[in-house]
Amino acid sequence: MMSVFTKHILELNKYIEILSSKNKSLELKYNQLEEKNTKIQKDLDNLQQNIVDKIDNSLLEELMIKILKEKIGQLGPKGPDGDKGEVGDKGEHGNKGEPGEIGPKGDKGDKGESGDKGERGDRGERGDKGEKGYVGDKGEVGERGMRGLKGPDGEMGLEGEQGEQGIQGIQGIQGIQGIEGEQGERGEIGEIGERGERGERGEMGPRGRKGEIGRCQCHPSTKNKPIE
Repeated sequence: MMSVFTKHILELNKYIEILSSKNKSLELKYNQLEEKNTKIQKDLDNLQQNIVDKIDNSLLEELMIKILKEKIGQLGPKGPDGDKGEVGDKGEHGNKGEPGEIGPKGDKGDKGESGDKGERGDRGERGDKGEKGYVGDKGEVGERGMRGLKGPDGEMGLEGEQGEQGIQGIQGIQGIQGIEGEQGERGEIGEIGERGERGERGEMGPRGRKGEIGRCQCHPSTKNKPIE
């Protein structure tokens, strides 16, 4: 489905490129015609100015004199209108002639303007309901339309049950043990330091509690008797 949609897009882009190319070509032709028109207008202005500059007034005067000599009495100014004569007597009414042949039909006149729209008439009564027609044959299934745009994301579903534990993978191969480094040399024993001075004797602490009299447990005869 996406391939059909992509095909349409490519064809549309192709038509756009063709139209753009034709538009550029028309713009170029328009600019060329505009330049030609400007050039022709400039040439006409120059030609008109040259014609005016090259007119020989002496030749025009000779031509006017020649025309006046050949048209003596015909080129003078028009005289004033004469007085209007009196109206003559009206003659007798003549006999009516026979009607002439019917002339050709005239051309159709222009269409007149549309008249104002009339008021809406009353609604007629509803007619009787017709009989139900036969159900027509089912038409063929049409082609599948293009895929629509993606809709918004749906709400998050419920959390699924935890899956079974996967099989443990194969244990990797143990790497090669590195080479043991050489043991360093043992350092020399340092010299014994001097003995420090004895500190001062501390103060005497408080006297301890007097102990109880002991009991002898060595012989039955002396049991629970105080020791002298």
